Amino acid sequence: MHGTVCFTGAPAGGWSIPDLTPFMIPSGVRLTSYAGEAADLPSDLFARRLQALVEGRLTTPVAKVYHGLEQVGDAQAGVESGAIPGKHVVVLND
Repeated sequence: MHGTVCFTGAPAGGWSIPDLTPFMIPSGVRLTSYAGEAADLPSDLFARRLQALVEGRLTTPVAKVYHGLEQVGDAQAGVESGAIPGKHVVVLND
């Protein structure tokens, strides 16, 4: 197992994760955080990430797609359950 986990927001409105200890993190996995603002991200780095996304070199696992604001509660429940890893995406209907 390998990879990097970056904490970029508060899960379910909390600033800590109950019962989480660094000893739970498997060998080869790094845990980091980002507490800056969008303006703190260098524009050239952002442009490179966008280009990698366009070229298919950067992917984001999507757990489930929800449609409309009425499904926001379902999306949050999905995130909190942790049953399906990946991003829970809410698409607003036009």
